[in-house]
Amino acid sequence: MTSKTRLLLFALTIGIALCSATSTVLAQDAQYTTAEYNEYQMAVKEGVDSLIAFIGSHPNSALTQYAVSEYQQLIKTLLESGKHNEAAEAGKKYLDEIDSESFEVLYLTTWSSFYSQQYEQTVEYGAKTYAIKPDAPQLESILARSYQKTGDIANAVPLAEKICAAAEPKDCYDLLPMITRHYAEKKNWSNAAKWAELTIQAVDTVDKPAAVSDADWKTFTNEEKSVCHAVLGRRAFERKSWSSTEKDYATSRKLNPKNRARVAEGYYYTGMSRWNRELIDAAMDSFARGSLLTGTPHSGECRKKLEQLYKGTHNGSLAGLEEYLDRIASSR
Repeated sequence: MTSKTRLLLFALTIGIALCSATSTVLAQDAQYTTAEYNEYQMAVKEGVDSLIAFIGSHPNSALTQYAVSEYQQLIKTLLESGKHNEAAEAGKKYLDEIDSESFEVLYLTTWSSFYSQQYEQTVEYGAKTYAIKPDAPQLESILARSYQKTGDIANAVPLAEKICAAAEPKDCYDLLPMITRHYAEKKNWSNAAKWAELTIQAVDTVDKPAAVSDADWKTFTNEEKSVCHAVLGRRAFERKSWSSTEKDYATSRKLNPKNRARVAEGYYYTGMSRWNRELIDAAMDSFARGSLLTGTPHSGECRKKLEQLYKGTHNGSLAGLEEYLDRIASSR
């Protein structure tokens, strides 16, 4: 049994009170006929469709509460045995045909949809479950990850922030990069850097998932750390910490030299940092390297800054600039 499965069973155990119907209990209840009781027993034996039919056709029967409990137990049993698709289908059927507001079935269906990787359905039922009981065990975790999977970052981030603020970074290694990118896209460098530092810590300490190859894991961790160091470099630049800017962007470039746009960005801000320290030759070198990464957002700005500095050191002329660029290109 995996740790994820154990966590699921624990959450289900403490999150829902499911009672099984027994003939002993039923024998004490006189508010049903023998025919009704026999129909109920047959429904329990036959499973999903028969139980749904019994519940739907006997809304006022004393046996219906037991049929509902049997149905909930059936979903839970399917979950415990790893039959997540079947559990999700059974839950959806109950919600569609019997009671769309049942917390117990909404919660079970949210879990089973998540584990069967039906993330749109997880969000649909999870949001309803969350509205009823937001503190249900692990609900925020699976909702955040399902919003992330469906691309709904606006809803994923607030939940992810809440979860990751209270968890060990390694337990949030899949959510922290999303939060970092979210704030970076908003140019909120202070917040982005805070989460970037946690992301680096997370990917450096989490164990590689067994299903992921060593090569893919290295690609993933290098890319995430490259993003994070670029964010840290940008925050350092905004704070006028020129040496830290250069150091973080150099680390970002080393971790993933294939991301041309990020590399060009790094050269631009490194060039600006060197210029602010009056390291003109070094600044020109950075701008030149960034300008050679044509088609990237910062290449044009790098070219402008390079020409400005070049003219300043060559009597206002650009003569020889292309030869200078050729030498830079050959040294890469």
